[in-house]
Amino acid sequence: MHRLLLPVLLVLACLPLCAQPVPSVQVDNPILGFSITIPEDWFMATSNAGNIEIAIDAVTGATLAAQPALWFANIARTPQQEALALARDLTLIGNGARAEAMPTGRPDEWEVRMQSNGARGPLTERWVCRRERNRNYLVAAFARPDIYAQFQPDIDLALQSCHLIPTISQTFFREPTENAYRLSLPSNWQWEGVIYRDSANPGYFVWKAQDPTGSAGAFSSPPGAFNITVPYTPAPQSAEVFVLPFLRSELPDARLVDVHPLPRVGATGVMLIRAAGLGANPRIDVCHADYVGTYRGRQVRMRATIWTWMLDQSVVMGGRGNWLMNCSGAWGPVNDFDRNYAIGRAVLSSMRVDRRWRVNQANTVNDVLNNRNAAMDRWFTDWDTFIRDHEPTTDPKTGERKEVPIGDGDVWIDPLTGKAHRVNPNDEQGARDKNWDRVPK
Repeated sequence: MHRLLLPVLLVLACLPLCAQPVPSVQVDNPILGFSITIPEDWFMATSNAGNIEIAIDAVTGATLAAQPALWFANIARTPQQEALALARDLTLIGNGARAEAMPTGRPDEWEVRMQSNGARGPLTERWVCRRERNRNYLVAAFARPDIYAQFQPDIDLALQSCHLIPTISQTFFREPTENAYRLSLPSNWQWEGVIYRDSANPGYFVWKAQDPTGSAGAFSSPPGAFNITVPYTPAPQSAEVFVLPFLRSELPDARLVDVHPLPRVGATGVMLIRAAGLGANPRIDVCHADYVGTYRGRQVRMRATIWTWMLDQSVVMGGRGNWLMNCSGAWGPVNDFDRNYAIGRAVLSSMRVDRRWRVNQANTVNDVLNNRNAAMDRWFTDWDTFIRDHEPTTDPKTGERKEVPIGDGDVWIDPLTGKAHRVNPNDEQGARDKNWDRVPK
């Protein structure tokens, strides 16, 4: 799923989400060359600034409303230099709060800590700067103080476990049709894709990138848009009802072998939608689904992340409403899946949408909506005119809007009463005798 999928989650909310314990997993990112242990329902995504964000809602832009966010970035300066510079800059923008930099006691490691109080409210911040494998990097954590306390074991484990790993040979890819986004791809992978548009999706990135044999790759599938005639089908059920039949167009013998729900992701989204006032009864369900099958003569395993979401359920319609489904993931050989899945997942998280494309897209959507509203106004006026057998006219002297019966002849206005009249061509002399004014055509 890309950053256009749930724009409503970009609204900052103020309600905490209970920190339900979930298992932690080691996540390797061989594109950027780091590994970190995080809860299984945290995602990675590339932010507008170019660093990696890690959070429950990272794919839509971490809000910090209900859970922490982590950052990872490579840095040019040594850990000490970076930490001192960070502490100075954070203090300057800290609204009176002071950031402190200090060595941790571990070789080549410094940490900056701060209790900030900026535009996003009070935050607990930790920035750990390290040097490993002749590379400098930082990993940071941000959370509201109450959220930080709930998630502190997860945060501590993530910051402590983060370490560098070898990177793979890769190339920088730019979407060719609209210059919309960038990806980091393994050097021998080939990309194909389109920007999909329909009434429910003004711009959705559909693409697939894979190695020359097709044994490993990553993908973002076309979105599914359903109206009230199709009952809402949560992601775990959609994995079999909708995704599996679609997948069999590429893997005829595909079968679903595992479904792993991620309930905390959906609960976070539901809470934010309600807090933003965008839906009283939203539904969001997310899961990982694993499939196996034959692709280009090779046995592969595919892991898809499936999102189903509805902004509001209709009580009158028994919980029905318009809803959407999004699906993306990666695959690899059955006997080497974990390594190849790590690569595909890192490719997905490397997507960075061009800011100018976002602006152009937003302006286009606004223009379309404005034009549609103007067209609806015209349709309303035309039908109103037709039904009531009157049409509008404007007094050229006063600019006042008036109505006149539809019919033959020009419109004349009586300057004494201000009333508009439709005058048959044979009666125009009478209008002149009364000193009426003809309305120019």
